[in-house]
Amino acid sequence: MATSESWSDQFQGKRKKMREWHQIVCLDQRLADLTMRKCRKGTQVLVEGRLRATLVIDGSGCDITILELSKPIRRNARNPRARKS
Repeated sequence: MATSESWSDQFQGKRKKMREWHQIVCLDQRLADLTMRKCRKGTQVLVEGRLRATLVIDGSGCDITILELSKPIRRNARNPRARKS
């Protein structure tokens, strides 16, 4: 999954854009199947939940921060008030 953000640079007045890529891990097989069927490239989804950060040190001694979304609530991005299970 990718998230994008764009803004105008205050000093140069140019449009800036940043994209971050995220790995999706579904621990529930039913949710994994639903995600594979419904989410395709370009599909907008709204994912809510509690963020939990974990600091891991890799083999070369570099710090890696892993953000996990626990207890997610999946909603349709076009109608965020409509909850889906």
